Amino acid sequence: MGKTGQFNGKLPQGLMFVAQRGIFLYLIVGLLLFMFIDQRKARGQYLSFLEFAEHYLEALSRGNDSFDCDKLRWALRYYNELKYLVPDEPSLYGNVGFLYFYLGDRHKAIANYQEARKLHPPLYYPAWDLGMVYFDMKNYDEAQNVLQEAVDRMPGTVTFVSHLKESIEQKGRKDLIPMVLELINRVADDNEKAFVQLSNIAYFQSSFQKMNQVALKGLEGHPQSEKLNFNAAFSYYMLKKYRESVVYFNKVVSLNPKNISAYYYRAICYGHLKDAANKSKDLLRVAFLEREGVKRREEFVEDFRLHLNTQLITLRYRTSYQ
Repeated sequence: MGKTGQFNGKLPQGLMFVAQRGIFLYLIVGLLLFMFIDQRKARGQYLSFLEFAEHYLEALSRGNDSFDCDKLRWALRYYNELKYLVPDEPSLYGNVGFLYFYLGDRHKAIANYQEARKLHPPLYYPAWDLGMVYFDMKNYDEAQNVLQEAVDRMPGTVTFVSHLKESIEQKGRKDLIPMVLELINRVADDNEKAFVQLSNIAYFQSSFQKMNQVALKGLEGHPQSEKLNFNAAFSYYMLKKYRESVVYFNKVVSLNPKNISAYYYRAICYGHLKDAANKSKDLLRVAFLEREGVKRREEFVEDFRLHLNTQLITLRYRTSYQ
C-alpha cells in the first residue's frame, strides 16, 4: 500500500495464506445468518451481480487474481446497496469494511467494523478485524482492547453457531453442516492467533512482562503453538530469565527444527548461562540452516504482516435459499 493509502496493485506477502482463513469467517457466518431473514426483496437485485463479486474476491483471497481498484469499487458499491436491503446483517458491514480498508479509507473501514460489532454482539469477527485495522494504524492500545474483546466473544460465537447448527438441521439443510463445523474449528484456530497477536502487541509496547503473561495464558489452551512458545521464550529472554527462556526455545525447536531464530536466541541464553558447549551447538545449527537458505526473522513481527485484517472476503447467500 502506497504512502497515499491507495493500494499499489502488488499482492502483499502472505495475503493468500491469511485470506484463506477469512473465507470461513464472514463468508460462512453471512451465509448462515442470511438464511433466516426475508430475502424476497433482495433476490432480484443482487443475484445478477453477486456471482461476479463473489468469484473475484474469492480468487483475490486465494492469490489467483490481482488487486483491481475498479473491481473493488464495484464490489463496494454492491455491498453498500445491499446494506439498504438488509440493514441488520453484520457480515455486509464487515465486507464493506474490508473493501474500504484495501481502498485506503481506514476511517470508513473502522466505522463499518464498529457497526458490525453492534449488530451482533456474540460474534468475535468484527472485533478481530477492527483490532487488525487499529494495529495497522499503530494504535496499539485500541488494537489490544479490541482483540481482547474478540477473545472474550469467542465462547459466545461457539454457542451461537451451535444454535445455528440445530436450526439448520431442523430446516433439513444438511449440506451446510460441514461449513458450520469448519466455522467452529476456526474459532479455536483464531483463539490461538488472538493470543499471538496480543502478545505481539505487548512486544511493540515494550511490555515484555505482559508479553510473557499473555503468551503463557495462550499456551494453556494451545500448548503446541510454535508462535506462542516462541513469544514466551523471547519474552523470558528479554526479561533476562535465561533458564526459563531455554525451556520454551526447546519446545519451539521440537515443534519446528528449522526455526533458526529459536536456535539463535537459545545460543545467546546459553552464553549468559556459561554453557559454552550448547552455545556452540546452536551456533553451528544456525550456520547450517543459513547455508540451506533459512533466514532468521522475528516471529512476532512476521506474524502481524501475515494476518493483517483479511477476514472479510465474500458472501455466498445464493445457496441459503436454493
